Amino acid sequence: MTDATTLPETAPAEPVAVPDAARADGPPRAGRSAAADPRAGAAPAAGGRAATDVTVVIATRGRAARLDATLTALRDASPGVAVIVCDDASADDETARVARRHDGVTLVRLRHNAGAAARNAGAREARTPLVAFCDDDSWFLPGALDRAAEHFAADPRLALLNGRILVGDDQRLDPVCDLMARSPLGRAPAGPEILGFLACAAVVRRDAFLAVGGFPRRYGIGGEEAPVAIDLAAAGWRGAYAADVLARHLPDAARHPGPRRARTTRNDLWTTWRRRPVGTALRATVGVARQARRDEHVRDGLRQAVAGLPWALATRRAPSAALESRLRDLDAQNAARSPAGLPPLPPHELRAGRPVRPGERTTVVIAARNGWHQLERTLAELAALPERPPVIVVDDASQDGTAAHVQAAHPDVTVVRLRERRGPVARNAGVRLARTPYVAFADADSWWAPGTLDAAADLFDAHPELGLVTARILVGEDGRVDPISDEMAASPLPWDPELPGHPLVSFMGGASAVRRRAFVDVGGFEERLVVGGEEELVGTELVTAGWAMRYVPELVVHHHPEGERRGEVRALGLRNALWFLWRRRPWPTALSWSAHLVRASGPRTETARGVALALRGLPWALATRRRPAPWTERGMHAIERQRRGSRARDYGAYPEVPAVLD
Repeated sequence: MTDATTLPETAPAEPVAVPDAARADGPPRAGRSAAADPRAGAAPAAGGRAATDVTVVIATRGRAARLDATLTALRDASPGVAVIVCDDASADDETARVARRHDGVTLVRLRHNAGAAARNAGAREARTPLVAFCDDDSWFLPGALDRAAEHFAADPRLALLNGRILVGDDQRLDPVCDLMARSPLGRAPAGPEILGFLACAAVVRRDAFLAVGGFPRRYGIGGEEAPVAIDLAAAGWRGAYAADVLARHLPDAARHPGPRRARTTRNDLWTTWRRRPVGTALRATVGVARQARRDEHVRDGLRQAVAGLPWALATRRAPSAALESRLRDLDAQNAARSPAGLPPLPPHELRAGRPVRPGERTTVVIAARNGWHQLERTLAELAALPERPPVIVVDDASQDGTAAHVQAAHPDVTVVRLRERRGPVARNAGVRLARTPYVAFADADSWWAPGTLDAAADLFDAHPELGLVTARILVGEDGRVDPISDEMAASPLPWDPELPGHPLVSFMGGASAVRRRAFVDVGGFEERLVVGGEEELVGTELVTAGWAMRYVPELVVHHHPEGERRGEVRALGLRNALWFLWRRRPWPTALSWSAHLVRASGPRTETARGVALALRGLPWALATRRRPAPWTERGMHAIERQRRGSRARDYGAYPEVPAVLD
């Protein structure tokens, strides 16, 4: 649907009759339900509902060619379905002419531009119990509306269903759908519960939608779905994301993102002011004000929102405590995502290896510093794997010629030579360059066992919610099990029989494989940490963002360490552990664990050094402090007793446990 300005609340709608044959084939006049109270219950129709019980509503403005293509695709996918086109005050008659060329289409012409609220007119005109919304550049695929109708018939409390949207010619999954699939709100029979949706591919229970007022006319376009979803939930209905209800979306790349960002900023603020507690609304306003200093479009949106503040306050209705708790869960999930993705590549030199072959699923990324004597064996072991994976070595500003050695001995390996030391977080550079859906991390002294990479990829393929897997670590020539593997196998976290392995909230960087999209989604490793416990924050963010992490002992990594961990690394590890506590844990827990870690580290020079470094970074830690989601905090709390007795995580005891991966 094209962009539109907002209008007064009284903008009239004018039903316009197209030829009689089209009206006869239009929306059936079958009965409307008089009640819209889900708590009263409703008997599902015998045998379920077919797609003919759904009316598709398309709002459009001045894009007749797009509309024509969408109606053709919709007719091919769902023949016989009722369609209502809402002409949102187009400047010419092309939209009406296109509607008349398609059988079974009813045209509703609005005299004034109503933005997204034009869909309300179509919903009022519909005579079916369900209404499916499309834009003029999106449509439901064959069988999708039948499946949607079946979901509604099976769940009388369901009022909102969002389909799985495939975007563009390459049919990539819409990132919002990816987020919905990992919703922390629990599951409805149709799929994960949601408190938001995308109106380009959504189905609603008509009477429930109209009872809450539909889309707010004042919003225009951009974020107009949020108040509808919140109001439906407040009325006792629920929404769900259904991955089996497929839709296509071919958005116009020529649209102007700046003005849309301004409208979305305004509408998001209005929704917060109208439907969230005062404290939440104030924090959101302060956050937008900070963004407005750097972004003129956000600044424009803030000005528009302030201009509408009297209206927002006049229509304010705070949600119940239970609903607000669910909204906070979604806030936590969104906060764990990094809008910028991975940090940019630092100054570097790149020597590309072989290109990724079709069908390859996993790239191995190794961060190494002054470790050619160890790395040589690791690369040989990886080259001998049956998977023959693409390998990226990130040379962390080595001084022993590591990059040159790799280039000479392994021309198929991509080598990135960083000019400044980054530590294990240098893996970010490798992930950024990877071109496979999954990435496996290794260290200079560790490698994956034959067949393990394919097995890990199979797990990712089979479980879309799986973000990371950690392998069992076998240490040295005798292959003894690393103590950290035993600890992970004894995870006290709740077991999910639908997922493989043991649940985790942290992982071992040198023995883990990640879904690249998930790793990028949370921003990768925090670059300020450099080395020592850098996995803790990534693990917390992945779990908070809704990704599952699992220890899978059937996967195997070999680790052949040399020597003991240096004191400086122990100091940085202690510093990073303290920073993590101060940034992500409740203060009572953060203070208790801080004291425990310092005591466990013992009266060492490294302990004093680590504490001093942590205190030096305290202002940054406090400025970036954010409580994790409740389910993440519950997971961390559940493993606290196990960790208090763990030698593998004792910063003062690393020399006694050389099996821990660096």
